[in-house]
Amino acid sequence: MEKIITNKLLKDFEKRYQKNINNKIIENSIIKNGIRMSSLNNDVVKKHNFEFSVETKLGSITNQKNSGRCWIFASLNMARLSIMKELNVESIELSQNYIAFFDYLEKANRYLNFIVEKGLSLDTNDRMFCYYNDSPVDDGGYYEWFSDLIKKYGICTKSAMPETFQSESTSSMFKEINWRLKAYVAKMKFIFNEQNKITTEIEELKEKALEDVYNILVKSLGIPPKEFTFEYHDKDKNYHLINETPTSFYEKYVKNTLEDMTTIISDPREKYPYNRLLHSDYVKNMYEGTGINKLNVSIEVQKQAIKNSLKDGNAVWFGCDVGTYSDNKLGIMDNDLFITDLTLPKILSFTKKEKFELRASFISHAMNLVGVDLDKNEQPINWKVENSWGDEVGKKGIFSMSDAWFTEYNYEAIVNKKYLPEEAIKGLNEEAIELEPFDPIC
Repeated sequence: MEKIITNKLLKDFEKRYQKNINNKIIENSIIKNGIRMSSLNNDVVKKHNFEFSVETKLGSITNQKNSGRCWIFASLNMARLSIMKELNVESIELSQNYIAFFDYLEKANRYLNFIVEKGLSLDTNDRMFCYYNDSPVDDGGYYEWFSDLIKKYGICTKSAMPETFQSESTSSMFKEINWRLKAYVAKMKFIFNEQNKITTEIEELKEKALEDVYNILVKSLGIPPKEFTFEYHDKDKNYHLINETPTSFYEKYVKNTLEDMTTIISDPREKYPYNRLLHSDYVKNMYEGTGINKLNVSIEVQKQAIKNSLKDGNAVWFGCDVGTYSDNKLGIMDNDLFITDLTLPKILSFTKKEKFELRASFISHAMNLVGVDLDKNEQPINWKVENSWGDEVGKKGIFSMSDAWFTEYNYEAIVNKKYLPEEAIKGLNEEAIELEPFDPIC
């Protein structure tokens, strides 16, 4: 076998390529239309009629725009259903910007605390230092982080803290924040290396760094309200006005709904047993946060818990590998949507476990399951998905996901623990298995 690419090797490749006349036909199609449209399986498109036998109530479609706040949008879209019922309104949108503001501030604080407590003595090439230092503040996250945030800061309506230019396009804001944070860390490291201890000056730099982050966030996102007024007409056309603080609003309308929620993950590896809690104290946005807690269950248990939740009218937050075999315009997620094995070299056999271990497939997006189409044996055919990319994608923001796609590319979901079997619930009370921060679950 050749170790370098030679002219002879290239000639052999070209000769074998040209020998198959179908390659030229496919090449012309892909050059004109792209790989996906040249590989689209229309038979699969026709199978997704966007009709579902079980559906939850649905609020207005939301749009995270150019930000990675899907986990916040999905969490708030799940939480708002109880508010809509309580207030007797068709829809309500909660402030994603409010949650994001404190998420970013808490992430900066977590990073700075790590630096002062451990990072100053570590080499900058140390793996743990790189883990924290890579992107101190960004907009990715987990449901557990959302839960920690609302318990501390509460929730408010979108009208109380609406979106801004920067909340909808976050990259330049993070660039400015992280640039400054790392400049402070460079100064802290210089002082630490000179005096070999944590000095008062280092502590003062830490607080000043956090204040600078707060300054940038206020200028970019606005000042979070300490109290707010919400005026609305209910479905019966009656006018209402309520005055709340974010924490009182959370406690009155959301707390009971989310109190017993549990993250259930179906890890495709055989590394961890089912019905055991997986935990990582490294993966958190708040210094005092709980970290991630995920109950590992079989895919069958996961699907049944979701079905039970949907039948009771509850939307289900879920995390999946959204970009694989899915199309935003069509709003379809299906393993057979693109038959690239007919237009490109065939993919070798590749299990879900192997994809996950090699990071070929990973949790990249959070959305809400808001319905399912069941066959006569109560088995899922397609799942109804509420996305947060606006109403110009999919069918007015709704996606149809085949059950086979769910099996292969969905990983975790949030359900009330009452929908789990007894043996799974028992696992919540057993000692958690601690995860390394570099585990693909994290």
